[in-house]
Amino acid sequence: MMRTKAMARTNFRTVGAFALAWTCVHFHEARAADAGHPVSEKCEAPAGADASLAEMDPAQRTRFIRDRLHRDAANARLWSWGWGLGNTAAGAASFTLGVFETDRVKRTWDFIWAGAALIPPALLVLFPLSVMADSRELDGVPESTLGTCAAVARAEVLLERDAAQEESGIAWYNHALEIGINVALGVIMGYVLDDWVDNSISAGIAIGMGETQILTQPVGAIRARKRYFAGDLSSAQDARESVRWTLTPLILPHASGIVIGARF
Repeated sequence: MMRTKAMARTNFRTVGAFALAWTCVHFHEARAADAGHPVSEKCEAPAGADASLAEMDPAQRTRFIRDRLHRDAANARLWSWGWGLGNTAAGAASFTLGVFETDRVKRTWDFIWAGAALIPPALLVLFPLSVMADSRELDGVPESTLGTCAAVARAEVLLERDAAQEESGIAWYNHALEIGINVALGVIMGYVLDDWVDNSISAGIAIGMGETQILTQPVGAIRARKRYFAGDLSSAQDARESVRWTLTPLILPHASGIVIGARF
């Protein structure tokens, strides 16, 4: 009997030790699995955004902003280079006319028109669309950190900054300033030179180019912010926005004009 009880205690201890070891092993494996597949954080929605945004996967939110800014940056580079080169060419043409002009007063005003044509390219250099640099920053974020709240917050900051700049670029006061400067310049030159026809034409061309440049400025960040704040991160809208139209001047040695293009 004593031997039987001793054997029972030994077997019980053996089974207990085995069960404890099995539990520890599986607990360790479960912790390792959780470490390899961490649960995504829940990140707060920015002020003014739809409440559903806070329940969405943070990585999805970051990717949405990254992809939209990447697309907008490509359009911004095309727009900046196109209008920068186009206005520079227009200024060079006016400068060339001034070089060969025999009348000293008219030559001076040709140079003034040339200088006015170089203002837009100078502004593009001094105040470039920030989406071009911001997109490169987001493109460099590692995939493993896209789901963190820090990554989401940074992407939201860049989206807001780019959208605000694009809104400022197409605001009414930029239209008024561009038209006002060219009208004033045309009136002054027409009065001083007593040549209203040529200077009216020059002012009209300058206004047309300036307005077209403003109206064709990329606004992808504005649209992306509107969708993001509405909690619309679906791909259905992407299909409707897949075509991107662009309008830029073309200046070549033997040809010039306006290039209309589309990106699919």
